[in-house]
Amino acid sequence: MPDQPAPRRRFQFRLRTLMIVVTLLCVVFAYVGSQAKIVMDRKAAMVELIRGGGEAIGVERLNLRILDDGHDYSIPFLRRWIGDHAVFMIFYKPGTAYDEIRRLRDLFPESRIFEQPSVTAVSEGERQSRVTPIVPQNHQRSFPPLPCPPLPPTTIS
Repeated sequence: MPDQPAPRRRFQFRLRTLMIVVTLLCVVFAYVGSQAKIVMDRKAAMVELIRGGGEAIGVERLNLRILDDGHDYSIPFLRRWIGDHAVFMIFYKPGTAYDEIRRLRDLFPESRIFEQPSVTAVSEGERQSRVTPIVPQNHQRSFPPLPCPPLPPTTIS
């Protein structure tokens, strides 16, 4: 009988160790859950923005990370892994409620948010007032005309 090996002890841990491991797992899962909620909220806001006639330009499309202004346009790795995308610019439709614009600013802190201009044509009055018109190519991404100061009248003698 002395030839038999001693029974192997099972892995044992204390209740305190179990509580610490469970607490740490809860903290990790809570963080992942909060990031997943942010991603879902951002996706829902983006769908709502596009359905309302707005537009967004993603950082991946422009292949940017940090511009000359030093602003970081990236998002955390975990959110990218979950399926989120960094947004460089957001254009909302004119007449959008201020609360919606504020919500967009809160959901997309890395992006620049502008009102989508509605430039359709150059009027005769703009030509005569010497405003430099910008006529959009595709009516999708356009910027408003930049007003130039009127030139002083010249007299020819």
